Amino acid sequence: MEYIINQIGSKDSPVIIELKEFEGRKLFDIRKYFTDKKTNELSPTRKGISLNPFQLIQLIETINTKSKVINDFLQNEDETKFEIFTELKFDNLIGRSFKYDFANGKTTIILDEKKFEDFKINELEIIKKMLISFNSAIFEIVDDQTQVELILDIIDQKIRKIQW
Repeated sequence: MEYIINQIGSKDSPVIIELKEFEGRKLFDIRKYFTDKKTNELSPTRKGISLNPFQLIQLIETINTKSKVINDFLQNEDETKFEIFTELKFDNLIGRSFKYDFANGKTTIILDEKKFEDFKINELEIIKKMLISFNSAIFEIVDDQTQVELILDIIDQKIRKIQW
């Protein structure tokens, strides 16, 4: 017996929450899946957890009693941490009008010199903050690097169409 309760995340690599039986034991399973390129079907990964009924009750109780702590931790992201470790550089880029460089705990946003040469400092700071926010949001939702690159390409296309 398997019963899918919910499927969250992207269509190609979702997290599936289901009730299942394994070796006669009833389990609550939360597992990351991927789309098999050959069969085009979803297949489970090793990333996940199966809880027996007792463990599930403990998890639910923990979430209920600690929901404020959990929510505060997840919602109150310290935005200043991006500023401390972020810098802006310019280069002649081929392809996208921006790119990210992650090295030694610092994020460098590189903007195409030709595209952004007429911008004022405060405008560049706004663009930097927007790109950091996009990047942070994308990585919270999408695990597949190919999908991340596709999203960034679409963002770049939209940026190029803006009449600055």
